[in-house]
Amino acid sequence: MSIQSIKDNSQGMIAKIIVGLIVLTFALFGVDAIVGNSGGSSKAAVVNGDEISEFELLRAADFFKRRMLQEMGANADPDLIDDQLVRARALEELIQRQLLLQAADEQAIFVANGRVDQAILQNESFQTNGVFDRNIYEYTLRNLQMTPVDYKAQLTRDMLIQQMQLGIASSAFITPAEIDLLARIDRQTRDFSYLTINANELAADIVISDAEVQAYYEENLADYMSEESLKIEYLELKQADFASNIDVNEAEIEQLYQQETDALAAQQERRAAHILITEEARSSNEAEQLIIELQNKIKAGEDFAELAKRYSEDPGSAENGGDLGFVEKGAFVPEFEQVLFSLNEGEVSDIVETEFGYHLIRLEELRKPEAEPFEMARERLAGELRFRKAEEEFVAAAEELQNDSFSAGDLVEPAQNQGLSIQTTEFFSRQQGSGIAAFEKVRRVAFSDELLTEGNNSDLIELSKDHVAVIRVKQHNPSKPQALEEVANDIRRSLKARAAQQNAQKMGEQILVELRDGKTLQQASDDYGYPLNSYQGVNRIANDVDSEILDELFALAKPHDSEATTGSLINSQGDFVILSLKKVSEGDASALSDPEKQAMSRILAQQTGIQTLKEFVSGQRASAEIEKF
Repeated sequence: MSIQSIKDNSQGMIAKIIVGLIVLTFALFGVDAIVGNSGGSSKAAVVNGDEISEFELLRAADFFKRRMLQEMGANADPDLIDDQLVRARALEELIQRQLLLQAADEQAIFVANGRVDQAILQNESFQTNGVFDRNIYEYTLRNLQMTPVDYKAQLTRDMLIQQMQLGIASSAFITPAEIDLLARIDRQTRDFSYLTINANELAADIVISDAEVQAYYEENLADYMSEESLKIEYLELKQADFASNIDVNEAEIEQLYQQETDALAAQQERRAAHILITEEARSSNEAEQLIIELQNKIKAGEDFAELAKRYSEDPGSAENGGDLGFVEKGAFVPEFEQVLFSLNEGEVSDIVETEFGYHLIRLEELRKPEAEPFEMARERLAGELRFRKAEEEFVAAAEELQNDSFSAGDLVEPAQNQGLSIQTTEFFSRQQGSGIAAFEKVRRVAFSDELLTEGNNSDLIELSKDHVAVIRVKQHNPSKPQALEEVANDIRRSLKARAAQQNAQKMGEQILVELRDGKTLQQASDDYGYPLNSYQGVNRIANDVDSEILDELFALAKPHDSEATTGSLINSQGDFVILSLKKVSEGDASALSDPEKQAMSRILAQQTGIQTLKEFVSGQRASAEIEKF
């Protein structure tokens, strides 16, 4: 079975899970991020003779960085990101991506043009109320600085890679013997007992002297320094503050409306249908003869859609009678597009030859977008004008604030020039603050030598795309040792807890020695008065056993004969826990229901498939000729 067949036949939850679990570094870029056009002649790398351009690398690194900033949230700070590391990571991802594309080419994997078009039309990101929205599509591509041709080429490459990934990952299969082994391990149960030497109970009898507290304080003085803190004053600008004071007049609104209607008048969408005959299963001459026969049938009055369903070899559109949906210029290869945009509604083209084969094209419908009535658009257009003007005023004011604050010895003159009020924060530390000091970027700048030591105003700090600030240190409280009296009680408690934990460990180790000499855990419990907790048939997900104990329990070796296996751990509370594993009962695959067996099979297949995919990529990388520049 071919990889394409595996892809086409992968159905249900297993395919979805496999796709969701495949974690390769290049996948971070998504379907719309890395554009393979040449934007420059310099090379970043050559992979088996195929070039990765510097343009591709810069664009990939930029996208990677933007994704990182988005994940960082409101306190995102570009200065915290190492551009060299981002560049190196992006290059490795592009290399791995290129290796998979080359592997797909070697396996003769292809993506039909119609499937790519359908993927675009069915992409929910480009839809309004479930229908493809050309305006959203164009707007998205413009923001990505991509043309429709670029996007379609990139989507084709992504679909090739996805087929390659899924074909390899979904090829794994699991034998009944493997299910039996997994059941024996996964459904295993254990009988055991444990006792706990409670450190907190031992602390009651421990006395820590003042001399011990004093000595510990002096030895660990660095741990008892007060936190350095700052209070700053600042000026801030927000774009929203400008928008509230902006008026727009009727003439401006009408001018913007006219610009929109003029742009819409130049646009049109065409709903096309086609019949595709390829040379995959026949010679060029046979393919040409077949398309001529179909052309004659259409001229004789046979239904175009029915012929497309019967003969078209475009899997993305054939079952829909060849329908490709509404498209605009740039969606298809030039030879196809030139003919399509020359047809009248209902007209069928002559035979068109492209790199994909022979086509007959029919224009189903021509649609020109209608402009929204002016009265309905008025408020939206007024808001857009206010936003544009506010943005312009905000940018100009920010530049002026930057210049004023750079040359000023304080914030008074910049505040007067901008008509702003100087605001002041509460004290905050390097790690935490409130208000404007909640921004990590503000705290980092505030504690810099330029502000803290030299006493300068800061440069303009961009808190978001529409929010900037300039800050200045108002008051600095340096770190200093806390008085012994302030921390003595904390030190005493800490020393008592540490001594109690040491005593618990000593007692536990003594009991372990006795157990090795033949004493049972029950006898140790009776001798020392520590309660014994016993369990039978405990599985790996038992809710009534502490997770730390459960982890240690299933790490212990299976008991030999009647001799229990002993283990121990110090838990997160500092208690010493001793375990005695008495019996291990293996799981039984025959006791599993069919749905449980199927679930186990899916899990093993997913893990095996993902590992196979990783090994395939690693193998391709190891054998490739790669040169980096």
